[in-house]
Amino acid sequence: LSYLSAAALVLDSENRVLMVQNRKVGKLLTPGGKSDPADKKLVRTAIRETYEETALRLGMPAMETVLYISIFEVKGVKMLDFGFYFRLRQSFEKMKLKRREGEVEEICFVPIKELCKSDDQCIAHAARIISGDTVS
Repeated sequence: LSYLSAAALVLDSENRVLMVQNRKVGKLLTPGGKSDPADKKLVRTAIRETYEETALRLGMPAMETVLYISIFEVKGVKMLDFGFYFRLRQSFEKMKLKRREGEVEEICFVPIKELCKSDDQCIAHAARIISGDTVS
């Protein structure tokens, strides 16, 4: 493995997940990225990366819930990725989100039920857990 990374699965009051169209990977992902020693904890990596990519400020969750752990590869670089869950009390429209130029193509809000059918098995599994769908 080349490095550790962390992502934030952020759910708003309307049960939509914050997703970013990542230019480097070329697909919709939850905000996240490479850990930095200054983060001290992987959950802080998820918080920092979410802010850098979308300008959304997340606080430390009451419980640091890891929803998934996956190994993936981007352009020959292998990463061990940890996905953390964050729940918001308001809708994304009420927040001032701004995409990071050069890295994020667009910011999207995807209903959690749609993610349950995602091609990304880790995200689909996490979405089924959060939404209460039967996990198979």
